[in-house]
Amino acid sequence: MGIFRAFFSFLSHLFGFNSSVSAELKQVYASISYIKPPYYKMKGNLVTTSFAQDLFLFCKALKPLMDLADRTLAHPDVRVSMKYFEFLVDLELPAEVIEKKDSFAYDGMKSRIDNAVQVDEEDDIINRDFQNFLKSLDSLNSITLNSILSEVERFIEICRHDWERVLAFFDPAASLEDNKYKPSFEPCIGEQLAPELMDIHYLLDDFVFSDELKHGIKKVLGRYSPVSASSQADKIDKIFSTLAKIASQRLSGHTLLSLVRLTKQDSEYFPDTRRDKKNYIDTYRKRIVSQYNRDRERLLRERHETVLSRDIRDLFGSMDIL
Repeated sequence: MGIFRAFFSFLSHLFGFNSSVSAELKQVYASISYIKPPYYKMKGNLVTTSFAQDLFLFCKALKPLMDLADRTLAHPDVRVSMKYFEFLVDLELPAEVIEKKDSFAYDGMKSRIDNAVQVDEEDDIINRDFQNFLKSLDSLNSITLNSILSEVERFIEICRHDWERVLAFFDPAASLEDNKYKPSFEPCIGEQLAPELMDIHYLLDDFVFSDELKHGIKKVLGRYSPVSASSQADKIDKIFSTLAKIASQRLSGHTLLSLVRLTKQDSEYFPDTRRDKKNYIDTYRKRIVSQYNRDRERLLRERHETVLSRDIRDLFGSMDIL
């Protein structure tokens, strides 16, 4: 009997008839059975068009924010994206402190020096103002602000994701750009979609379209397009409400993880979604200090060259120097 039991066990593993694994996968399926129409069919390992439709609705709601992010926080030029990201830090500083920020850049310092009666004295004032700016930066609640900025960075990742590539598994003609596009989705083989589902789970798991994030996005819009900011406020409210509802219910972390396990046929799969903690304020501080020192050294070098050229003219006049 032992030989027959071993032979049957071998065939079960070979042809996928492992009853315990099948039972566990059924439990995973049962945990998302409340979703109607269902997202998954056990027979054939298929992700249904119902999932594709809800994902498409999520992407269409996200699209205006993706377009805004592409021009601001997620701009391809890192200098532009960094400007808007640091703008969110500046919002936390007193208005009188921010008003002086431009005077710490090269053009601002040069203008102050050029118009100063006592250059050395003005240079000292600039340096004191900059040190006061750093003190204001250091006084911010770094824990709270870093948490908000981490949320913003995750939002940027979501906006940069190639959602059309995912939708193309259900309809190769899927488009978020074409307003005339009408979905014609077909079920997708789970094994093919599993890597995409893993990416979506990583992006959306425990992510919240929070009021703090919404407030920041409104401020970014106001910076990018002050004229349209007030008229678009209600639209952003509705977008965030829609995204929050879909992400917390239909496309929740639990639902997405269940789909990953089902499509991979691995009931025990558990991805590593840990993220490195970043000190965004410290990074901002280091960058602005480094830029300030470079601009300051450049100004000192230019002043030295100007003085040297003037001394040479005073000494030799218009005489050519061999």
